[in-house]
Amino acid sequence: MVSVALLQGNRESAQGTREFSNEYVIFRRILWYILQFMQDRFKLDRYDARILSTLQRHGRISWSRLAEKINLSASACQRRVEALVDKGIIENFTVNLMKLRSAIT
Repeated sequence: MVSVALLQGNRESAQGTREFSNEYVIFRRILWYILQFMQDRFKLDRYDARILSTLQRHGRISWSRLAEKINLSASACQRRVEALVDKGIIENFTVNLMKLRSAIT
């Protein structure tokens, strides 16, 4: 997990005397502000963040498998995903066909 000092761009306290490029520090700082905005606006907790991360990688995962990955019950996972959809954080579930494009046309 990335430390708060690194997310805020504090080079010295994050990794001792290790230096990072300016672009990396700016990227991490922007990411930190985006996460703060999302948490404040949508009231996301660590379970919601883990649900979103898992669904991005495994969109067709079952409720029980999702529950195993984030240590919640299947019904709690389903309620949380439905709440994320209701809040507009999850807009839709899609299938990417980019690898099959040449076979289809």
